[in-house]
Amino acid sequence: MSACIEEHLRQTGNHRSVNGIWGICMAYRADTSARRESRKHLAKSSWPALGSASDARTYITEELMKAPDAKCEDAALAGDEDECNWCAAAIASLGFDEDMVTRILEENDFSFAKTLSYFMNGMDSARDMSRFRRHTRKKIVCGINVEKLASGPVRNAYLERANAEFRHLRFKVVDLGQHADSTTGACFWLCLAAGLSECDWHIDTQALPGIADCENLLAEVRLAAPHLLDNAPSRDIEHSAVGRLAYRLRQYMCAGAEPVLLRYTMMSKIYAAFASLGADTNVRNLDTYKNWVHKLATKEYADELVIIACALELHIHIVCIPHTPSGLVQWQISNYQPPGLQLPDEKTIFLGNNDVHYMWLARQ
Repeated sequence: MSACIEEHLRQTGNHRSVNGIWGICMAYRADTSARRESRKHLAKSSWPALGSASDARTYITEELMKAPDAKCEDAALAGDEDECNWCAAAIASLGFDEDMVTRILEENDFSFAKTLSYFMNGMDSARDMSRFRRHTRKKIVCGINVEKLASGPVRNAYLERANAEFRHLRFKVVDLGQHADSTTGACFWLCLAAGLSECDWHIDTQALPGIADCENLLAEVRLAAPHLLDNAPSRDIEHSAVGRLAYRLRQYMCAGAEPVLLRYTMMSKIYAAFASLGADTNVRNLDTYKNWVHKLATKEYADELVIIACALELHIHIVCIPHTPSGLVQWQISNYQPPGLQLPDEKTIFLGNNDVHYMWLARQ
């Protein structure tokens, strides 16, 4: 940074110790009155709502300060900084590559909120935000046409895309339906359970005490070969080993006294993104987030937020092959994994994703 810019920052009181493009952006933010006017303008635009991010900041601050192992840097991120800084912190905490973040920031006029929404929208500007509106519905659960979303052309599209991207592997598309134990909308959880059985993954009883007793069930799923259940009747899958494991994973993440999605450590990453995905006048606050998690436990379909939460909690790598409707630029393949985790393909779970219906891509 040149000397004249440093001097200007000192005079305006906006000097920051942060280096790089993020520090420069935040140093040149407008004053409070200008930001207030800009928020009024943004509220009328199609950008994700920023006001609800204040709810995220306030709640996470309170929870972090209650926690005995709260870190000073976490509390500082959730202090008096504005929504722009909060979204920047959320992007950093999710582990996105800094060079990629810088490029996307430039493309989005250095809007951290819009950049965060872009990442949580599968890094594809061709997709709109309408499918995230189900987060804020209090009673209605999104319905789907399974026959259409799991049709032959869709399955073939998954295979063609997966085989083209991963030439050293061959896949078989397995549709396990959407019923597991007593729950519906369970297609992701069934695919997750089946994928874990295929990988060399074992339950860390200390890190995952809520499912510590599922090791035998996981072994049972491996013996049962879940790929043989492709297109089987729901009654054959619902109470099978893979169905029971899917139910336990779902309850661990979404239900009970302290589900993973309501822990402060997970909410410090996920809730900020949830709040920033608001569209138009949708209100996203703590109540709507809890209502969404409550529905996820029994009947609501999983989405990108749930996938990344599972990847972080279970310490696994998930690759989603999207189905791109005809006439659109091919959507990008999404990778979900904890920051710094590098796993070989044989320890990766591959899923086909048609927005709300998932199919397992079993390796042959």
